[in-house]
Amino acid sequence: MPTFAKALEEAHEALKSGWADKTAKAFKTSLEEHALPKLGAMPVDVIGSAEVIAALAPIWTDKPEMARKVRSRIGQVLAFAKARGWRSDALPDARELRSGLSKQSKGKSFPAMPFGDVPAFFASELSKDATASRFAVLFVILTAARSGEVREATWEKVDLAARTWTRTAEDMKMRTGHVVTLSEASLSLLERWQPDEALRKGLIFPGARGRPLSDMSLSKALRSAHDAEVKAGRVGYLDPRNNKVATVHGFRSSFRDWAAERMPTMPAMVAEMALAHKVGNATEQAYLRSDLRDMRRALMDSWGRFAAPALSGLPANVTALPLQLEA
Repeated sequence: MPTFAKALEEAHEALKSGWADKTAKAFKTSLEEHALPKLGAMPVDVIGSAEVIAALAPIWTDKPEMARKVRSRIGQVLAFAKARGWRSDALPDARELRSGLSKQSKGKSFPAMPFGDVPAFFASELSKDATASRFAVLFVILTAARSGEVREATWEKVDLAARTWTRTAEDMKMRTGHVVTLSEASLSLLERWQPDEALRKGLIFPGARGRPLSDMSLSKALRSAHDAEVKAGRVGYLDPRNNKVATVHGFRSSFRDWAAERMPTMPAMVAEMALAHKVGNATEQAYLRSDLRDMRRALMDSWGRFAAPALSGLPANVTALPLQLEA
């Protein structure tokens, strides 16, 4: 009877062809770190709820998101083992697992900058030295993309003429391809960052030795901007809900709040699609074949004019009015 460690190797080898490389690596690495210490030497046919609970307990409250992923992945390995005839018992019941573990705290949202503060922050950062991390943060703002997606972005996936940034399923958290519509401000930022067309190859915002920037490098750029404000005797860039320093990921919330408050005639679905979120229930998703690109372009153009008027061709003393859709 194979052990859990052996079943993990077999399951990973059999299933990885249907996953993105990043997913396959995360699946195996997380189980090696958090499941094998308790389950690795056990035959797969003797692992029940008690054994899974013992494996999850050390990380259940300290690393709740990872713990939930590990729980699911343990279940995948055990289901694979059952399909191979290595175990006959039913898989550990999810209710039993929850009953045997402490209640997890609710997930907390990322501290976000109020959208009204974004234009001043953007203008301040744009006036400083052009660094990859600083401009990456500004591109995050204008595209409402995730930090990792921007850090991995390449010139080859940007079409400046069509004003699009195409991201494949492998690039995306939700493993679904997504096309970002680039505003005039986004295009201006990219052209300011790399004016030489001949050099627009590979990573847009490369780090040391041409490698992708780390997540910490973007966070450090934002933190440095906050510290500079505090040093100058100002409040800095805080989330008023919890008084914590705003995060890079929080700019997605800034964009979403702006869309809700300043673009009331724009359907909420459009903003959700701009964030690459799934929208609607399964039936609605089956019938909605459009990616609402024209509406998303109008929304992102308005966001660009709001967040970065100087890059949108607007004079400094002109305030962009929100777009009103025809009835």
